[in-house]
Amino acid sequence: MVPLKKFADGSGMREDTVTFAVEGWEWDSLYKNPEDPQSPHPVTEGSVIEAQLSIWPKLIFQHWNKHSQTDELAYLDLGLIPDTKAPQKGMFRVKEASNLYLISGVTRGIRNYKSQNKRNRYRVNTLLDCGLPLILSEELTSQYVDTEGDFLVAIGLLYGYIKYSPDLFRVPVTGKVTRMTPLSITPRAVLIQMSLQPSVVVPDMRVSYHNVDTVDPRQKWQ
Repeated sequence: MVPLKKFADGSGMREDTVTFAVEGWEWDSLYKNPEDPQSPHPVTEGSVIEAQLSIWPKLIFQHWNKHSQTDELAYLDLGLIPDTKAPQKGMFRVKEASNLYLISGVTRGIRNYKSQNKRNRYRVNTLLDCGLPLILSEELTSQYVDTEGDFLVAIGLLYGYIKYSPDLFRVPVTGKVTRMTPLSITPRAVLIQMSLQPSVVVPDMRVSYHNVDTVDPRQKWQ
């Protein structure tokens, strides 16, 4: 597991690196010529980029919440926040150089929207404070938390948006790309590892948000 450390600017407890997958369609759309993977790409090793970290139900393999047996959580040895039954916040890689994580976070917000790309299905975004901000994106209703303040512990695969995000919370993290690895999976994806940077660092590329109702809640819960 990767230890947590605190940035010198006091911005909170965070990992020094994070590894996540980017869907192939988003990665390919960034080529200068999207139909030519040999054409220049804006993301290379050393690039400083934003990433909106996300996790989806189909990629969550196990989870625990306030309805789970507390003795099961005890085996994870996450520790408990004093005077609560909630575990400490954190993100821990289960396997080195992979996007398989054990996450432990507190719900900071829940918002709903209608997805135009999914035949007008309603979707719900849950903002989790795991030391790093993480969006849990589900259809219809939240199956993992009930309200703000609820905790969630889960084991799953971490993904990220690096250019286009449909989410209702603007909470990207900034980092310097240290490794890029194409994944031999279907649908295709690219694994990115980046060294996290303080929020004052200006990225070479920012995430754009498609939904007009997207908000930036970070000042509320920093």
